Amino acid sequence: MINLLFKGATLFSLRASQSVFNFLILVLFTNILADAPLADLLLLLSLITVGARFAVFGLDVVLLKSYSSGAEPAAVFSSTLTGFLLLWCTLALALVFTPFDLLSPLAVLWLFLASLQVFQSSTLLALSRQGAGFLTGGALSSGLVLASLLACLALNIRIDLELFIAINIVVLAANLLVAQWLIFQSTGLPDRPKLALVKQLAPSTFIAAFTNLLLYTSSHIPLWFLVAFASDTAVVNYGVAFRFTVALGMVLEVSRALILPRFAQSLHQKTLPEAEPTIRQISTLAALVTAALSLLVLQFSDLIFGEIFNRAGQPVFWVAFWLLASQSLLAALGPGHMALRVGGQHTLAFGLSLGSTLALGAAMFALYPVNGPSGIAFAVFSTTLGFGLTHLALVKHHFNILTSFTLRPRHGA
Repeated sequence: MINLLFKGATLFSLRASQSVFNFLILVLFTNILADAPLADLLLLLSLITVGARFAVFGLDVVLLKSYSSGAEPAAVFSSTLTGFLLLWCTLALALVFTPFDLLSPLAVLWLFLASLQVFQSSTLLALSRQGAGFLTGGALSSGLVLASLLACLALNIRIDLELFIAINIVVLAANLLVAQWLIFQSTGLPDRPKLALVKQLAPSTFIAAFTNLLLYTSSHIPLWFLVAFASDTAVVNYGVAFRFTVALGMVLEVSRALILPRFAQSLHQKTLPEAEPTIRQISTLAALVTAALSLLVLQFSDLIFGEIFNRAGQPVFWVAFWLLASQSLLAALGPGHMALRVGGQHTLAFGLSLGSTLALGAAMFALYPVNGPSGIAFAVFSTTLGFGLTHLALVKHHFNILTSFTLRPRHGA
């Protein structure tokens, strides 16, 4: 348990540093941009976040399953990287000619590098190099972006959306080199790509990719909904609260990084009952820490949102309240959705993601006319509750374990 706490604390520190860097970047932009360009920035960041998760084409799940089954690391890496690049060639052509103004060729390059960052980080996490995965998955790049922006301020260089995109491109290119070096430390030089392995990965890759799309889109749909129907001020109020509260999801990400390789390996070795107490202990710690941080944020919400972010505190408070409650709920229930996907239940996971996305859409249309942005946030909480409980029950049904919060883990742990 002590080793687990030490490892979790180390990963939490890395992920927390990324959140702090992103927090400071957001503070900077909320204080130098008007609502209209700030709304564009929040929308573009949302598109990059969702796009990067989709454009890794589900290979994050495939990598985890492949490495946990004992496959040769160099062969898996070279084959999955080849598949990733081939799929991206097609996607890049489609994105370059999109009529959407924010997706300029430079923004598409940013999206590619962000997707490659997810791919490389997923490789390191699947190889149980969680520290390296968190470092190159955002901690390093966010810190460098922040340093670059502060340097621009010091040199009186005007910061706008185009400069921000260019900075991210340069930083992610540097991050790519560091991540690749760390991967080579674990896998050695890549083998010649094995076409048979690429074909074998393809079926699960495509359904995993569209599940990723639904899963990450659902968390950003509320912002897009407000872009379509609300004022720039409402978009920024929700966007600031959303990006701040999602940063507290760092605890959830750390718990998943600790749970999922353990789950995948135990599933392959048929030792899930023995792994269940540790899985539930991790979820319990994650839930307690997330809830404590959420209460701290709510206690100082006027200072955080009213003073630091220069937003009126009350319109943002209830948005933050329901979004923080959603984060705490996900941490308490554990990564049931990813457990189903790693366990081979791809079609079921896709169907549940689709159902949850449709339910969120219906809830937003019902609640927004009455409650505005806070109604949107409550719609997120209510669908998160149904989503999490359903996955918890299905993991119990398919694998006979629970992944959730508990003060008394089963099997005598």
